[in-house]
Amino acid sequence: MVVEAGNKVMVPPNDPKYALRLLWLTEQEEQRYYYGFSNYGLWPLCHNGYTEPTFEYRDWQTYKRVNQLFVGQILDEIVSKPAVVFIQDYHLALLSRLLRSADAEVITGQFWHIPWPDPDLFRICPWHEEILDGLLGNDLLGFHIGEHSNNFVRSVSRVLDARVDQEQLRQLQGRNNPGPPFPDQRRL
Repeated sequence: MVVEAGNKVMVPPNDPKYALRLLWLTEQEEQRYYYGFSNYGLWPLCHNGYTEPTFEYRDWQTYKRVNQLFVGQILDEIVSKPAVVFIQDYHLALLSRLLRSADAEVITGQFWHIPWPDPDLFRICPWHEEILDGLLGNDLLGFHIGEHSNNFVRSVSRVLDARVDQEQLRQLQGRNNPGPPFPDQRRL
C-alpha cells in the first residue's frame, strides 16, 4: 500500500473519489487497545463465549487514548466543516461522544458488529457506563438483529437509568421487523 502525504490513500486508485486516512499505532497501543481491551475484553463478553473476558485498567486507558487519537484525526480532516462520520465496530465505542465533546459539527452513525449481550452480562465490564454513554453520542446506531438492539436499550435503561421512548422504538424497529420488537416487554 502506498501512503501519500498526510498518511492518505486515494480510493479507487485509478479514479480517486475519496481518501482513506491511516492512523498509525505504536506496538503497545495495538496490544492494549486492539488485542487487550477490544479483543480480550469486549469480544468474549459480547459473544458470551467460553472464554472469560479480561479487563485490565491499562488496556482501558489505552482504548480511551486511541479513541481520542481518532477524534484528532477526524477533526484535522474535516477542518471545522460539517461532516458525516461512519464509525465501524466495537473498537471505537467512545468516538462519537468524544467528537460531540469537541463540539464538532458532525453527524455520526455507528454499526456494532458483534452481539450486544444481556444487560446483566454487559455490566461485568468495569467501564460499561462509559461505553454506553459513548455509543449514545451517535445519531444512528445499528446492530445485526433486533435482539441485540433490545439488549442495548435494556442496558441503557437499567445502567444509566435513562428514559426510553418505547413507542417510538417499536415504530422504528417495526419498519424492518414484522414480529413483535419487544417480546419480553411488559405493559403496565
